[in-house]
Amino acid sequence: MTEIYANNKIVVWLFFAISPICLCMLHFFFFRKQESLTGGSEVVKRFNRAELFFHWVKIIAFLILVGSGLVLAFNAREESHPALPHALVGIGLLFIFIVYLIAWFKYVLFRNYDWIWFKNLGGYLSQESPSLPAGRFNAGQKVFFWLILLFLIGLLVTAIAMEHGEYPMAPWYAKVMSIHGFLAGLMTAMIIAHAYLSILVNPNTIQVLFRGKISRSYVEHHHPNWKPDNLLR
Repeated sequence: MTEIYANNKIVVWLFFAISPICLCMLHFFFFRKQESLTGGSEVVKRFNRAELFFHWVKIIAFLILVGSGLVLAFNAREESHPALPHALVGIGLLFIFIVYLIAWFKYVLFRNYDWIWFKNLGGYLSQESPSLPAGRFNAGQKVFFWLILLFLIGLLVTAIAMEHGEYPMAPWYAKVMSIHGFLAGLMTAMIIAHAYLSILVNPNTIQVLFRGKISRSYVEHHHPNWKPDNLLR
């Protein structure tokens, strides 16, 4: 694995960037859904203002991490490395996820009904839009949350190991760097897929990023086990 990443960084990153895009395009072509659940005057507050704000902070932080991380990976000139902002943004992003974990703990715990969602693969391999059991977050969103949190912890640990390594060119350093790179690539691929699902597969949810609200009919269909008490009109 060390040799694969160290000698083929461009290929590895192209793979992590292009493969999810290609898979998303294939999914869109074969399983595109025609869903309209925006009708009705009743809407539900999906996220409050603080949650909305920090969601946008996460998006910006991720873009900064990817950009600065690629510079660190491919630019060999020490003086041009944006290591400090990269590290600070990464720590900040992990901190935000920990805060989310505390605030959303009861929502991201797996429930018995999540197995039904898993068995049906969330309905994503069908042109139909089945109503599957889900709380405020469905099983797929819970998996995404926990994996991103674990990846961020892994990235922090490997970054600390690289930063404080006494012999940067030692074999173990190359292994840690490879693990760091693969974790970053996997997280990038997951976020690309997450964006695709949010924007094209479930287009009704994109408004949540701007308004924090979603139609009640959408909640009843996709999150039937969530009973929000903040119904708006």
